[in-house]
This record gives sequence, structure tokens and C-alpha cells, in this order.
Amino acid sequence: MTKNNIFKYKTIKNVIVFGGSSGIGLAIALKLVQEGVNVMVVSRDEDKLRKALARLRRVDNNSKLYSTNIDVSKYDDVVRAMALANKTFGRTDCIINSAGVSIHGELDKFSERDYDEVLNINLKGMFNVARASWPILKKTGSGQIVSISSASGLGGYPTGSIYCASKSGVNAFMESLAAEGKEIGIRIFNICPGQVDTPIWNSEDEIINHARHDMLKAKSIADLLWYLVNRPSDEFFPKVVIQPFKPQPNLLGRNKGRGGIYKKI
Repeated sequence: MTKNNIFKYKTIKNVIVFGGSSGIGLAIALKLVQEGVNVMVVSRDEDKLRKALARLRRVDNNSKLYSTNIDVSKYDDVVRAMALANKTFGRTDCIINSAGVSIHGELDKFSERDYDEVLNINLKGMFNVARASWPILKKTGSGQIVSISSASGLGGYPTGSIYCASKSGVNAFMESLAAEGKEIGIRIFNICPGQVDTPIWNSEDEIINHARHDMLKAKSIADLLWYLVNRPSDEFFPKVVIQPFKPQPNLLGRNKGRGGIYKKI
């Protein structure tokens, strides 16, 4: 074992959160700020970004807050965000990607645009984030990259063909990256949650609204992430699956809220 096999990472001070303006990403940003971490929140939605910053500032725990508006599906945008974070922080300890989009429905109702939207944000977006941050972390031989993937990437289900494909790709990509990072001191975490109560489920559907009580809470994912990234440097958790105690299989494909589109017959 060479010295590069030993993680040098000790503590988190500066974090960039892609997709941090809503849902799980915002919950993660809130947790980080509560812990006194400096955070840069990244989103492609300027309005949501502005509202998220206002909410984060109300925590007021001596954290320094920054933001930038970019699209993770565009590599040059991600490079620009990473450069801004490093210039602002001096060093970025942890890169978190929670950016994602959900489009569910029957196969013959999908368009090529649907496919491109989901794969470009969910899978290509993760590739762009990792690719842009890799040289920076590799230079120091330390740091962490965390992906918020999905348990949907562990197997398929009706109406989830495109979404499941994107998350399966993320899981395989992160597994490979974890092995690669291990050789140079970079820790990789891939969190795969089951159903989480986020705005993606916003609906007037009574079945959905009743079921949301049994879903995971975004805060639980944030707490799990904080636990993982603060584990001793000799521990390694390349993939962590977390499911609600009472999953709701009858809801598959019914997430029709903001960020979630259901292609009806």
C-alpha cells in the first residue's frame, strides 16, 4: 500500500452543492450550514436559488454562503462553478451533486427530448461534476465527492425506464470512480435513497399525499450524508442504500410535481 492509499481527509470546511436549491440538495445545504460549514449552492433555477439562499441565511451559524447559477449538463458551466468555489474558498473539501430530474411514463409516450433531459442532467451531470473536480482533488490527494443517486438505479419498474436507466448509470459510474479514487486518496460516496418526501411529489392526488407520511424525509438523507463524510478516514462506503420502512409500490410513476413529469396515456 502506497501513501496515496491513505485518505488525508480530516474535516469539512468548504462544500459546493450542485442542485442545492430544493429537495434533498437544499436539506443537505441546511445541514451543512447548521454545522458551520461554508457552502456554495449551485442551481440552474435562479428563482429557487434566491429563495434557498434566503432560507439558508436565516440559519445564521457563521457559515459563509455563496451561490452560482449553472446547468450541470454543460461541462463548461460546471468548470466555471468549480473554479469560482476554489477561488472563493481557497480549497473545496467536498463536492456534492444532488441535481436531478424525474420523468416517468409509458415508453411509447416518451420523446427523445425526455430521454435527453433525464440522461443529460442525471448521468452526464454527474460525469461533468466528477470530471471538473477530479484534477483539483487529485492534486491534493484528498477530498470527497458525494452523489445523491436513487434506489431506482438498483432495478427497473413500470414507467421508470428512462429514470431507472439514468440512475443505474450513475451507480455504475460512481462505483468505478470509488475504486479509482481509492488509489489517490479521494473518497467517493454514492447515496441511493428510496422514496423521499420532496416537492417532486407535489400533487392533488390523495393517494400520494397520504403516502408521503411514510416516505423518507430529505433531512434524513442530509443527516446520513453528514455522518458518512465525517467517518474516520480509513472507512469506505462507496454505496449506501436507504429505504423507507414502509415503501409505497403503488406510487411508481406517479411523481407529477415540479421536477417530475408523468407521461399519461
